[in-house]
Amino acid sequence: EKNVLVIVASGNGNPDTKQAVDMDEEVFKKYYPCAYALPNIICVSSVDEEMKLYHNSNFGVAATHVSAPGEKIVSTLNTSKTAYGAMTGTSQATAFVSALVALVYSQKPDLTALQVKAAIINSVDVYPHLQLTSLSSGVINVEKTLSNLNNPEKLVLAEELLREKLLAKKLLSKMREISKDKNALPEDVKNDIQN
Repeated sequence: EKNVLVIVASGNGNPDTKQAVDMDEEVFKKYYPCAYALPNIICVSSVDEEMKLYHNSNFGVAATHVSAPGEKIVSTLNTSKTAYGAMTGTSQATAFVSALVALVYSQKPDLTALQVKAAIINSVDVYPHLQLTSLSSGVINVEKTLSNLNNPEKLVLAEELLREKLLAKKLLSKMREISKDKNALPEDVKNDIQN
């Protein structure tokens, strides 16, 4: 209603185990603010220097939208008024997306929050190893986002995208379940799993 885009961090793992959390799993659907089903939120996961999901970054096709660099990012520290140091986490990644949103609005101030969100999601660099970890399966790309601002197709989010990703994730999960019981699989599939 107020055309505000809110950029939030996906979080740095389960507080108890310190392991990354798949926020699409039923038990973890309450990781806020990413769990709010609001269209004006961009939830950000963190990637390392090799553009792989950082080992304790929360993720999820339905819960997170994009990834951004979040490892060894120079930041201010609270140890003194002049302290700087390298920090790691989804909060650092979120700052990159917030900056990109500001840059987009500086170029196109009349865009709606949903158009800005769509432009960012539709302009990521997609990585195969990030498939099914976020809606976009990719890392933000500033140059691509800015160049896509004049392309009306890039300013719309395809609702089918989320449905397709969730279905693919469910199928993958089912295949993993089945692969544990190799006796239930045809011979050619058993061979593929072993190779």
